[in-house]
Order: sequence, then structure tokens, then C-alpha cells
Amino acid sequence: MLRRHPKDVMMDFLDFDGKRVVDAGCGTGTVARAMAERGAIVIGIDTDADKIGRAEAATPVRGETFLVAPAEDMPFDNGSQDIVVFFNSLHHVAPDRQAAALAEARRVLAPDGELFISEPLAEGPRYELTRAIEDEAEIRASARDAIRAAAANAGLEQEGELVFIQERPFDNFPSFRDAVVRGERRTRAFAANESEIREKFETLGAARGGRMIFDQPIRVNLLRKSR
Repeated sequence: MLRRHPKDVMMDFLDFDGKRVVDAGCGTGTVARAMAERGAIVIGIDTDADKIGRAEAATPVRGETFLVAPAEDMPFDNGSQDIVVFFNSLHHVAPDRQAAALAEARRVLAPDGELFISEPLAEGPRYELTRAIEDEAEIRASARDAIRAAAANAGLEQEGELVFIQERPFDNFPSFRDAVVRGERRTRAFAANESEIREKFETLGAARGGRMIFDQPIRVNLLRKSR
């Protein structure tokens, strides 16, 4: 299977120059800044005020802005945006709100506007490594179903789909722990299952260049708003 980084795939799928873009679930703004480097006029939204604060504190690339707002209630006018991006973020929307988030994306898109969604699949070594910490199989499946329903019923036409492998490297087991343990619930789960997780880290990873590499299948969907 093709090995790519989702950000590179996004750059291949979309032309950002001069486009008005919403980064839905922008986190600390890494992807927003990458799109701004390609000439986009980016507004990032996220429900996590701390992450928005960190995004705002970073050096801007092209005047990108950030707002605390949910994907299912975007603070933008109808037809005001050229592109909406969900970069590994749709499955972080509650399952009963995912369809609403995609409907909001359609609402704010201009005619022929594009909706780009990348989502990790609930399979592969990287997913298996973290199942004992948090099993996202159900919510990732819900996101997949919401995308399919949007393409079939919500005035969005699918332009393309690609499944590929993203390689996720970690220097060692402590660096993996630091990357995935956040919040009290995950901290408790990691502590309760540490021996199992450590064994999976050693057996599921591929040692290359002094690091452990874990494959994560990713699906990308590109949809276009119908006129």
C-alpha cells in the first residue's frame, strides 16, 4: 500500500492559493499554518480553548486566525468558504453530531467548494498499540458512516478517495507514552495496561534508524459541494 503523510496527500488534492479555508478541529494550528504557507486564508476552529491559545501564540504565516467554536456550529456565513478541512478530527466530534458537522461544512462552502477529510482507520499496528488506552473503533466507524451518508444525501459529491499508510515513529517507549497519555482517563488506562502496551510496542513496531515505526492506515475523502 502507498506510504504517505496525510499533509502531503492534502497538498496533492487541494489548491490553497488565495482560497478561504476553515480548519475544523485545528488543534494547535500546525495544519492551518501549512495551508497558509500555500497561500490560503485560514480560520481554524476548535472546542479546546487551551489549544486555540497555543495556536494564537505561534508565529503566524499569513494572518491565519483561530476561534473557539464547534464544527457542528461554525460561526461563518452561508457560502463564505472555499474549502473546509477535517484533518484527523471528525472522529473527535461526538457521533451524534458528526452528521451535523458535515452539514455545517456544506452550508459554509461556496458552490463547488471542497470538503477534505482525513481519518485514521481502526486497524493496523498503530491502532492496535493504543487500543488498551482508548479503543476508538466505534467512533471511527461512525465518522466513516457519516462521510458516506454526506456523500449520498447531503448535497456533497465525492470527488476522490484514497487509502494509504502513514508511518508513526517513536524514539522509545517513554516517548510513545508521552505522546498518547493525556488526561486522567488515559493516564489510568495506561498505568493499568502498561505491561501489555509495552509488549505490543516491542512486537508491533518495525525498528528503523534507531526508532520504532508503527503503520497507521488513513482514508482521505474529497467531496465537492453541488450547485
